[in-house]
Amino acid sequence: MDISIVVVAYNEERNIAECLDSLLQQQYSKGRYEIVVVDGCSKDRTAEIVESYAAAHEIIRLIQNPGRTIPSNRNVGIRNSQYLYIAFTDADCICPPDWLEKLTDGYVQCVNEGINVGAVGGGNISDNQFGSVSVAIGIAFDTPFSSLGTQQTRIWKTRKEVESLATLNVLYKKSIFDEVTYFDERKRFSATDWVLNYHIRKHGYKLYYIPGVTILHKMRTTLSSFVKQMYRYGIGRGIVIRNDPGTITWRYVLPLVFLLLMV
Repeated sequence: MDISIVVVAYNEERNIAECLDSLLQQQYSKGRYEIVVVDGCSKDRTAEIVESYAAAHEIIRLIQNPGRTIPSNRNVGIRNSQYLYIAFTDADCICPPDWLEKLTDGYVQCVNEGINVGAVGGGNISDNQFGSVSVAIGIAFDTPFSSLGTQQTRIWKTRKEVESLATLNVLYKKSIFDEVTYFDERKRFSATDWVLNYHIRKHGYKLYYIPGVTILHKMRTTLSSFVKQMYRYGIGRGIVIRNDPGTITWRYVLPLVFLLLMV
């Protein structure tokens, strides 16, 4: 399984080097892999740093995308990848050396069991090195209330079929984008990965969480930035529901019920 790792970035000069170092250290035995960094025309040194890595490592390529938005960056990465499988992570993530190996193990196991698998993925956690606020957010996320029972921010010990997979730790077969859909570039806010996975499931594919495939994610380091992020997520999910009413589920009323109980 030859894999194109797509990394999206915008103003990530503080993080991109650690991300690339972790990807270069992958102990992958099932084929070749490349690293495609799609930069949304950053205003800092992100592109300069990636270019220096690309000069030293031929498996790294930098693509500048004037579209800049996350869904646009991901689509550019897909269309400019050369291999049949696409793995996504983000510039503020650090992947363990066995990340690709475990992702492909999980994918192959699903295929061998006759599962019509659309994608496999894993969890993401914070770390003490990123600060106490980031760690606290990670702990809060790994609870049933965090993502309303979905995988998005949970760490489980067994393989599970899920509704969606976090795009910072996931593996797709490239052909599925032509068959089903790409990331919706009309949605400027968050939740475009959830919409993609929703349509993949509507086409009869299954999504699986693979235990042990966990990456380090530099979650927000201040409460104010975290609140802004959650606000964007809420706006994004509202846009999703308006455009795709079929995506709404009973879980959306749980936060309201929780607030009423607290009152």
